[in-house]
Amino acid sequence: MKFCFAAAIAAMLLFTAGKARAGEIVDATVNAEQFLAQRKYDDALATLDHAKGEVWKATQMMVRKALFTASEPQGFGVYDIKEVTTFKRSEPIITHAEPVGYGFGRDGDLYVIDLGLDFVIKSPDGKNPGTAGELWFARVALARAQQGVHGHVDL
Repeated sequence: MKFCFAAAIAAMLLFTAGKARAGEIVDATVNAEQFLAQRKYDDALATLDHAKGEVWKATQMMVRKALFTASEPQGFGVYDIKEVTTFKRSEPIITHAEPVGYGFGRDGDLYVIDLGLDFVIKSPDGKNPGTAGELWFARVALARAQQGVHGHVDL
């Protein structure tokens, strides 16, 4: 069973590793499995976090999930999905996005991420009547360099 856990983690990380070296990822899962057997849970998690970080660094910046929400998101992955993607003129357009592969800058003791947003507006027949560049910008400040931030935009 323990080998299955390590193999599953290795397969998952290898599948998404991009430029990360496969050997490092496999070694990390084996080491994490050894820590787990020794009940050194914090060390096992730290080892897998490091391997995930290597995959993250190799990943191009992208948005893993983006959707319209019915109300203001309450946190990462905590939102009510808007079932329809059409809006009345007076209705706010609220989005939830989960970017991955971003890097961090520093501002004193804080890690910062600068996120910007452009929109392409399409009609129901797929035509593009216009775009809105640099529509939104946010600086996210974090106490530690973590993966797993979300952003929302009210238009």
